[in-house]
Amino acid sequence: MATLRGIRGTWRIREGAGIGGESMLESFLLGRGIPEAEWSSFLKPQVSQLRPASELPGARAAAKVILEACEEGLGIELFGDYDVDGTCAIAILVHVLRLLRPGADIHGTIPHRMEGYGLSVEGIDAIHERRGGVPGLLVTVDCGVTAHAALARASSLGWKCVVIDHHEVAREGLPIESTVAIVHWNIDGLADEARSATPLCAGALAWKVACCLVQVATGASASPEGRRLLSDLLAFAAMATVADVMPLVGENRTLVYLGLRQLAVADLPATKAIVRHGAGLVSGKSLDSMAVAFKIAPTLNAVGRLGHAQEVADFLCMDGAREGALERAAADIRRFQDFNEERKRVQRATTTAALAMAREQVAQEQHEVRGGLCLFDAGWHPGVVGVVAGQVSERLARPTMVLGLDTGNGIYRGSARSQGLANLADVIDQCRDTITSGGGHAAAGGVTVEAGRVDQFAREFRNACATAMRGSAGPEPKWLDGELHLADAPRAAVDDLYRAGHFGHGFAAPCFLCRDCTIAEIREQKGNSLGVFLTQPARGGAMPRPQRAVVWSADELAAHLRVGARVDLVMEVAPGNQHYVDATIRDVIAPGR
Repeated sequence: MATLRGIRGTWRIREGAGIGGESMLESFLLGRGIPEAEWSSFLKPQVSQLRPASELPGARAAAKVILEACEEGLGIELFGDYDVDGTCAIAILVHVLRLLRPGADIHGTIPHRMEGYGLSVEGIDAIHERRGGVPGLLVTVDCGVTAHAALARASSLGWKCVVIDHHEVAREGLPIESTVAIVHWNIDGLADEARSATPLCAGALAWKVACCLVQVATGASASPEGRRLLSDLLAFAAMATVADVMPLVGENRTLVYLGLRQLAVADLPATKAIVRHGAGLVSGKSLDSMAVAFKIAPTLNAVGRLGHAQEVADFLCMDGAREGALERAAADIRRFQDFNEERKRVQRATTTAALAMAREQVAQEQHEVRGGLCLFDAGWHPGVVGVVAGQVSERLARPTMVLGLDTGNGIYRGSARSQGLANLADVIDQCRDTITSGGGHAAAGGVTVEAGRVDQFAREFRNACATAMRGSAGPEPKWLDGELHLADAPRAAVDDLYRAGHFGHGFAAPCFLCRDCTIAEIREQKGNSLGVFLTQPARGGAMPRPQRAVVWSADELAAHLRVGARVDLVMEVAPGNQHYVDATIRDVIAPGR
């Protein structure tokens, strides 16, 4: 299949796309390789398609340890990450323990982003001191599987430790000596039948542990209250799955489908506030993965980026039995939206400056050198550098590290994204002499660097990426679901197509090649976006009116969009308001490519 070269990347039409099927939906499913016999279960997943919680490695053992700690009157410390996955995971465990063991001594802790990711020896000492030197049960969620030193410290102080984590296991293996239970979706040494078919986030793991807690505490049959709570908490697991960019296939797809349906009707103060005030949707309307990815998750994550994510954990854990809980939750989500507006402003300014700096670095490269980008500025907020790195890396097709100065500690904190061009874990390992700490995996990583060494680190990072990229042909092409004439995509057909959602990482939204589009009008919009009105030559009937499409973060695409120009476009279509279809221009196919 020929590769189409666009301004933002390369594209390829899926083999078999557009062949067979009597509707857009059927053609889409066939093109994605989903057999007709599986369409019913794919379009309407059932709870029975989720693997039993007891089959998750370590889940039942963790549930027993947690309940025993409650019976013994031990203090239980839940320690999580500062993103949506970590805060949702903590909330799931808090809510289920509050039901099963009222009055248990449970405390959830989220570190401040400036303290760095994960569990540290210093963090253990702070928890132990806050507990008056009396050890209890430590449960880490969304972190801990690599925290050997911190868990060893906790164990030496008398703490029992349970780890619920989905990250890659460190080279030195699991922290078995310091823990009484480890919950993970894919631990080395498991038999194939015990492994999860798809990677599960911490929120999903915590939900399965919650199911085991109910099973162990109540026996074979859970109470109606327990079943209802687990259904409501599945909404948190679904939010976490989307927010943590897990592949929306297999069990994750089922979990998100069921969880987001429950989010619309769940009875927790936080879920009610999110639906009524946080998602920009009317109460009761079904929520999809895009609403989570682009509205709910950024709103919750913004608090941890610019403030302290402990506020988000407290919001998600809010007890509906408390007087005034619904009013407090509504006030919280509105305040979080203010955080998000400020995050957008900071992020836009940083992205604009970073892109200008990145293009200057590219222009200064020697012809034969094509390396990574390392961008830093003392005025950039460390809380947005990961998002900015992702945007720069995607637009310029380079591994990109972006660092901002933590003025309180005098160090730079950075995040990197790769686009599959270099293994960032290996690249960061090659820069160990110039960083204070750092690590990651192939696609993403993070570092801290002393201010006086950031120039040296930038050189080493760029050079290490250049070495890793030798012989690379660039990012893998992105896939198209066939060619589309805009007149063939009325609202009813697009509504039917979107029955195949939820879309996201690992199961991308429908994306098509639209040939011979003529630009009738262009309108500038806020946020560096454009409204573009398009026509196409008639095929079985002219389009009744020009189709409006939006271009987000127009930048380099704007130069290729002119009124009267005839272009081939990469476009997504989705249901819009009322009877309209929302069309998004993802790329422009360069002439002659």
